[in-house]
Amino acid sequence: MEDFYQILGVSENASQDEIKKAYRKLAVEHHPDKGGDENKFKKISEAYDTIGDQNKRTQYDNQKRNPFANMGGGGFNPFEDMFNQMHTQRKRAVPDKIIEVVVGAVESYKGGEKNITYTRNHNCGGCNGSGGERINCTTCGGQGVITQQIGTGLFTQIIRQSCGSCGGRGFSYKTTCGTCHGSTTTSSVETISIKLPNGIDEGQFLRVQGKGDYKDGMYGNLVVKVKIVP
Repeated sequence: MEDFYQILGVSENASQDEIKKAYRKLAVEHHPDKGGDENKFKKISEAYDTIGDQNKRTQYDNQKRNPFANMGGGGFNPFEDMFNQMHTQRKRAVPDKIIEVVVGAVESYKGGEKNITYTRNHNCGGCNGSGGERINCTTCGGQGVITQQIGTGLFTQIIRQSCGSCGGRGFSYKTTCGTCHGSTTTSSVETISIKLPNGIDEGQFLRVQGKGDYKDGMYGNLVVKVKIVP
């Protein structure tokens, strides 16, 4: 780990104001526009971006003193942060809705507008997509995952798995919506117009942003697979 304090030429007990003054002085001296070294300037900027911010500085200091000290505690844990980001991304990702559309050979050659009719899941109007009255899962505290800590000291390991009580949702229903019965969506037939490129071929895909099914508070994309017929 690089010593950001050493890069900026300040002590670890320096105040935020002292760090800012040191950065400004070095940034002027080593700026590429002034003939300075670009790599040196990047390191200076990286150092100030970290220890110039009080919250980032605290995390950096904790990790600098003992990179393993907070692996199982409540401090800075890069692996835990990475897991949380991945879990959030997976939770927020809405799968594409894929439909197949038949296109004639002449239609394929000429291209142009084509109307497509398909069944689509929309946000339920009866419950506004909530599925009913929700209560937080008491097993996982609404997180959707269960965390277990194994080992002690330097060999602490954190294991997370989907909560079995709520199926990873983080909640259960006290009462379900009378319209969608807890599914959060209602189906309807929808017609949209898409533009076929000239010479579109068998098996090609067209993506329409935001025209897929509703899930977890957002709409996915619609993917149209082209099937050419004589």
